Amino acid sequence: MLETIISLVAFALTVGLSYLI
Repeated sequence: MLETIISLVAFALTVGLSYLI
C-alpha cells in the first residue's frame, strides 16, 4: 500500500518537473 503511494508520488513529481521544464 505504502509502496504504491510512494511510486505514485514519485511518478507525479517526475511528470510535474518534466512539464515545468
